[in-house]
Amino acid sequence: MEIRNLYDAVQKRRELERKKSSPGLNENEGLQLTELSSYVEFMLSQRRNVQNRVRVKKIPTPIGSEYEIDVAFSDLSDLYEGFVISKARGGIYLKTDDLLLVGTQAWVTIRIESEHLRFRFNAKVVWSTAKAMGTIPPGLGLKFSDLKARDREIIEAFVDGRGDPQSLRQISTLVPH
Repeated sequence: MEIRNLYDAVQKRRELERKKSSPGLNENEGLQLTELSSYVEFMLSQRRNVQNRVRVKKIPTPIGSEYEIDVAFSDLSDLYEGFVISKARGGIYLKTDDLLLVGTQAWVTIRIESEHLRFRFNAKVVWSTAKAMGTIPPGLGLKFSDLKARDREIIEAFVDGRGDPQSLRQISTLVPH
């Protein structure tokens, strides 16, 4: 497998980790696993300062206000990083200075520009930080409110490096581009 980007490295690392858990990882593959793990960690640390394009809008409604968050990830590596920083299944972390209060519900549109994909979810802000916390940059931790089981499985496979990134096209909240 040719490693072209961070997500390719994640998939190859996952493949070698599975092989390691069963007898069959040779010395060369063991070295490759170590190098890939270092590469993935290094690339994630370098991307911590890359700001996603996030726009938060407050929309007045007859019964109060509603929030919309529009986020553009340039590629699958950006999306992957958002899921990894979140560390919670069924949620995502957005690097942004446009913060909302914990507990705020919002409609979130996620765009992956390199793949021409766009998803829309309802989410709740579960944590928010105005300044960096260790390796975590300022931003919002969101938990998807209406994530279907099948969509959760697709996202978890993507994060674990088990799924083909094209499977993201099967998420039920896909919006025509």
